[in-house]
Amino acid sequence: MPADTTRTVSASCKELAIMIKRLWDKYIMRSSSVMQQLIDARRSLMNGATAVNIQVNEQTAMKYSAVFASVRIIAETKASLPIDVYERQPGKDPEVRDHPVARLLQVEPGEDYTPMVWGEVRQAHLCLWGNSYTELEFEGRTAEIARAIPRMPWQVQPFRARDGRIYYRITDENGTRTLDRSQMLHVPAFSLNGIEGMSVIRHFIGESVGLGLAADKFVASFFNGGGKPSIVIEVPQMLDDQGYNRLRDGIEDQMSRPHKPLLLEHGAAAKNWTMPLGDAQLLESRKFQGEEVAARGFRLPPHVAGYLDNAKFNNIGAQDIYFEKHTMRPHLIRDEQHMNKTLFKPSERGRFYVKYNSDGILRGDIKTRYEAYRLALVAGWRTINEVRGLEDLEPLAGGEELPRPAASGGKMIRLTSRRIRSPKKVKTISVSIRDCSRSQHRRCGACSIGRRLHSSDWPISLKNSAVRSIPSTINMPASSLKSWDHSAVLRNH
Repeated sequence: MPADTTRTVSASCKELAIMIKRLWDKYIMRSSSVMQQLIDARRSLMNGATAVNIQVNEQTAMKYSAVFASVRIIAETKASLPIDVYERQPGKDPEVRDHPVARLLQVEPGEDYTPMVWGEVRQAHLCLWGNSYTELEFEGRTAEIARAIPRMPWQVQPFRARDGRIYYRITDENGTRTLDRSQMLHVPAFSLNGIEGMSVIRHFIGESVGLGLAADKFVASFFNGGGKPSIVIEVPQMLDDQGYNRLRDGIEDQMSRPHKPLLLEHGAAAKNWTMPLGDAQLLESRKFQGEEVAARGFRLPPHVAGYLDNAKFNNIGAQDIYFEKHTMRPHLIRDEQHMNKTLFKPSERGRFYVKYNSDGILRGDIKTRYEAYRLALVAGWRTINEVRGLEDLEPLAGGEELPRPAASGGKMIRLTSRRIRSPKKVKTISVSIRDCSRSQHRRCGACSIGRRLHSSDWPISLKNSAVRSIPSTINMPASSLKSWDHSAVLRNH
């Protein structure tokens, strides 16, 4: 065989081998996905049936009040929290307000969603199905994320291909398409394989939810007349078929007409059949099932799920802390980590990050919120303008300076003055000192201001460390305030 023919055949064989390999890879990816779907369908059917013969899945479970209350409180609480974008940059304000991810999360995740609704949908999917899928659509010109669209969990199937990467197959009314990891914000719940989260309804609390639904169904039929007969008819002797049918038809006819007397014959007597729900312990059973689903399935304190029997004023605060620490914190951290990994470009990861502001939970508790602000100001790690910004108030002049924390407890001193535009024309200026309650005035903030400027110009009474009180207003030479033309906020030493 000629050499040219041999080389041609060899090249053709290589091309054929490459083509066969590509087809085989596609077949493996497709077959593995189909097989996984069959396994999930079989598992879904098996897990849906409960011992009480009630079908339990994510949709039917929401008809159980304990599940609905648990999913709703978690989804609404998380979606209502502010979420901010930060940048690690020493010496500067870490919050970033003009980043595309900040606009996506805070203003408009999609054309049809507000941030609140977007967060509720994602968290509800996570609580029920164990997975939250959000498809990311990019702007072609800037390669920035333009929209983040939640996808229904039953329409998305994650799988690992032969190349080791994870892909997502979406099947909806528009057909089937496959997305890679960069196009999908996937947040899984508790998982055993690290790829797909497990549904708490199907895998863990299905029987408990089924028992709760069965109890609700029985109570509904109980009060509808199907749970027990309303009366019992006693006759002194055995009736034949004709007498029995006549008595039954007469009773049913009369019972169908309200407020009519019941006429009996053959010496029959009517008695009420009483079976209190409390005696049957049905109320206790329903309460236990609801608390079990809320506490063990969704890790909610009883009072948050609506069970207030053991809620006292002395323990309600501890239960609120439990809710924030053990219920909400894992959800927040899980979401933050997946957002940091997916929403930012590879060059931005590690420098930019998102974070939920859990202080938003205190928004409805004005007393606790203001007390936290006071402690932050007293400790000297927040400025007045930072606190005002948290309350959406305009900044104050001089409010950017941090208060000086005291070595021992003391009240904050606020020194105020007007701006001196022409110090040479002003001989003295009044400086007001507020909330200075120390009996011994020794090295306080006012003296430190004087030493930093021109301590010799201060009144002699302020330079004396044995002075027992400070006047509310101090007249001092304007020449000593050339470098101090704004408000200063200091504290006692």
